[in-house]
Order: sequence, then structure tokens, then C-alpha cells
Amino acid sequence: MNGLQMNIFRLATLSAVLLMAVGCKEQGIRSYQIPKEKPRAARQQPDPGAGPVHLHWEQLPEGWSEQPLSPMRAASFRIVGENGQEADVAAIPIPDLSGRELTLVNMWREGMGLMTIEEDRIDEVRTTVTVAGVPGQLFDMTTTEPPEGITENQRTVVAMANRGDTTWFFKLAGPDALVAEHKERFIRFIGTVEFHAGSHGEEPATMSSGTLPTAGSERQIPQWTVPPGWTPAEPGMMVLASFDLPDGDGKVTVSRLGGDGGGLLMNINRWRGQQLGLPLATAEDLPSMITTAKSAVGEASLVDFQNATQRMVTVIVPHAGSTWYYKAMGDPEVIGREKEAFVKFALTAQY
Repeated sequence: MNGLQMNIFRLATLSAVLLMAVGCKEQGIRSYQIPKEKPRAARQQPDPGAGPVHLHWEQLPEGWSEQPLSPMRAASFRIVGENGQEADVAAIPIPDLSGRELTLVNMWREGMGLMTIEEDRIDEVRTTVTVAGVPGQLFDMTTTEPPEGITENQRTVVAMANRGDTTWFFKLAGPDALVAEHKERFIRFIGTVEFHAGSHGEEPATMSSGTLPTAGSERQIPQWTVPPGWTPAEPGMMVLASFDLPDGDGKVTVSRLGGDGGGLLMNINRWRGQQLGLPLATAEDLPSMITTAKSAVGEASLVDFQNATQRMVTVIVPHAGSTWYYKAMGDPEVIGREKEAFVKFALTAQY
């Protein structure tokens, strides 16, 4: 995977995770041209041999309850208000995204139906905070009107800070009033958490720590039958398995996200807009774009998109609180030839 592809993947993955708790307005979503990576100053490296990192905290704020971890989350909490409304708090580590603040902010804003901003306005929406004892940045965004089907404006507060070659994101998202009530508690909490080197081994995460998912712990793959000619390849970031297709330019990847992974519409627009340069879809377009099929664990969705040079076929399989993504992408002729075998591969996987 080249540098631009890796950068797009990082941003797309992050946007999906951070926007899961925010209602999206379809008419506000647009595709982005990711700026060319600028040279960065040398960064201080993490302590040699530190290995995995986990978050540590002494006490949770009042009204917060720890939730089970999901892929990508190093910590997860739920807040329930007096009227039953809920807000979500998450800690998410992503390989270094420093210098991409404007692109990230505009992706979050667009997902909330807000206008994008220019670089000279970034300081208008940014404040400084302390994250785990180091300087960080805080962004606070509120919808201008409630998303469809929701009676209250939604609000997302995101803090980000770097530790070595990792950018840590702490997100608070939910109804405006509930987020406002807990914002100061959130800021105090992220200022006092600590990064502890090492892992917990086989011990489960406790109420005072969250473990950063590692490649080994997350790459628990289903049982499947690999079609003839497919060659195993090195998985990329957040990819559980990867295969090169025979006789041409084509690749199959398998990944997994917690919950609904951000939803079908967001993911379809990410694939169409950022990866294929196709017009974005609306909610009304989805029925004509999605084919349903039966997988080994229930109903799956299939989409098939193509531009002038690339074709992408994706099978989406929800299972046990997560969503599995099987993607075949590459030369249209190669993908067309392998499509039947690919779809069978995805639908017959055993979890």
C-alpha cells in the first residue's frame, strides 16, 4: 500500500469510528482530495521496547460506565442522562495523523451537516487541552438542526494528542445537552489518564485500564476456504487478512469494525467518493445499490462499484456486535473474473 492509499485509509477509518454516534445528513457529505503529505520534523520516538500500551485511570467521572472494548477502541464508556438519553466516550489510537487536523475537522463537520472551514479558520474551532499530561487539541462541533428521526441537536467533542508515532483521539458524542453537562468532566478525565507501557498479557481489561488493540489480538480470523490462485499478502493497518488475486492487478482484504462500522451510507460514500471518485449516494439510492445475500451467520449486503480503471466489490457481514468487510478491488477484468469465487469466500466464512 503506497503512502497516499495508507493516508486515505487512516482518515476514512478514523472518520467512520468518530462519526458512529453522530447522525449524518446525506446532503452534507462530499468527497475530499487528501493533500499531499508534507515533510514532518523528526518526532521523538516511543521508549525502546515499550511494546503495547494501555490506558490507566484511577476513577471514572460520575455517571460514566465502562463498556466492552471493540476493534480500534482502547477504552469505551457510556453516559446515561436523567431522561434516558445516552452519550458515548471512546479512546482511539491511530498511527500518526499529526498535521491532518483541517482534513479531519472538515470530515467530522461534513458528517454532521456543518459547513467546512478553510485553513486560516482552524484556530477559531480549536482550543488547547492536556491529554495524559501532554499538550493536545480540542474540537467541539454541534449540529445546527437535529438529524432526521432525532429531536435534539447532536454534539461531538474530540481531543487529539500524539504519543510517539501514534495519534490518540478521545471522543465524547451524543445529545447536545448531555454532552454539555459532561464536557468538563471529559476534559478533566483525559487530562489525568496515563499511558502505561506493556500489556496485560492474557488478563482481561479491568475497570481501571483499557488495552490498546494489537495486531495479534485483533487478527482473529474466521475459518474460510481460500479460492485457488489467491496468494496470501501482508495485511495492512486494521486489515485482518489480505490476498493478491492471480493474473492481474487485484486484491482482497478482510477487516472488522465494532457495531455497524459507521453505517452503510457512510461506508458506501467513503468507497465511492474517496477510493473510486464516483458521485456520492443518498439514503434513497441505497436500495438500488445493495444486493442482499445469505451468509453463514445471517443476512449480508453486497455492493459493486466501478470507475474507468478500478472495480470494487464489497460484502458486508454483521455478526456478534461487529461488522465484517470483505473487499475485492482492482482491475475490472480481474475483479469480474474472481467475483463469483470472492462472494462465495465471504458468504461461507465460519465465525
